[in-house]
Amino acid sequence: MWRCWTEPDLLKQWFCPPPWHVSEAVLDVRPGGTSFILMNGPNGETAPNIGAYLEVVPGEKLVFTDAFGKDWEPAGKPFMVGTLTL
Repeated sequence: MWRCWTEPDLLKQWFCPPPWHVSEAVLDVRPGGTSFILMNGPNGETAPNIGAYLEVVPGEKLVFTDAFGKDWEPAGKPFMVGTLTL
């Protein structure tokens, strides 16, 4: 499960439901690291997701948010903080 959240090629396989798909995933999985996930819809829609990792305990816990991007720049429309505990 950890690898599915932290390895771009695996994340692309499950992150959004068909007919949508992930065309790009860049993950810097470390506290303060950022993520960029680009989802694509069946009619040419795009949904970029930029976020930051707040806490990383390898194999055990990920805490991430879309409230910040690169260099802790505040996001225009923050939506969530996610906590994944394995």
